[in-house]
Amino acid sequence: MLLLAGIVGVGLFAAFSSLSSGGGGDAASTTTTVAAPPISVTFPEGLRREDIARILEQKTNLSGEEYLAATDVGPRGQALANSDEPKSLEGFLFPATYQVGSLTTVDDLVNAQIDAYKTRESSINFSYARKRNLTRFDVLTVASMVEREVQEPSERRIVAGVMYNRLRQGMRLDIDATVQYALGFWKPELTATDLASDSPYNTRKFPGLPPGPMASANDNCYQLHPSLNRPTTGIAFPRKPRPPGDS
Repeated sequence: MLLLAGIVGVGLFAAFSSLSSGGGGDAASTTTTVAAPPISVTFPEGLRREDIARILEQKTNLSGEEYLAATDVGPRGQALANSDEPKSLEGFLFPATYQVGSLTTVDDLVNAQIDAYKTRESSINFSYARKRNLTRFDVLTVASMVEREVQEPSERRIVAGVMYNRLRQGMRLDIDATVQYALGFWKPELTATDLASDSPYNTRKFPGLPPGPMASANDNCYQLHPSLNRPTTGIAFPRKPRPPGDS
């Protein structure tokens, strides 16, 4: 479910009027500053940083290039992931509807997305994950895979359970969406060359979790970690990731 985030900047415009003194005095110009209404910009679930940057370019005055730079690999992502190495902000940019005004900066928006993520994360019980030596970042990574892999919301819990079962058994996750992420864009059909990629995100080739999230996930996916305790029938669960651009 998308939320409506708080206003992260207010635009201003000047309204001009003329005032006359007496019947024929010189007109004096005054400037009244009025708050311009911000616009609502929605970032659906399942988007990667590049997808969000494109929306910004299309619907706002914010620079997509600056957004990618602000969310790129760095110490902020490293701190959020509690990692030993720098990480991007992929996965931490919470999907929601945000208010963007003409004075809003890229940093304002990124901060609002991170704040929304932290608010959601603070309400989640990670005890199930900790018992199985999974970090919060691991849970977020699985949530992002579920978000991209599932076409029907009702399948989320089943798919998450399968992923956790495969992790417990040291199997490959075999998630096509991770290969798409490694390629740098979503595509409907993967080739043999795509599947042979040596990217650490290629879960069709390497067992275990990829290095990090591949997209933003909503509450429903992020809170699926209790399925760690739920037995899932079967391990083989072939499926196609949801179509590119679908959200």
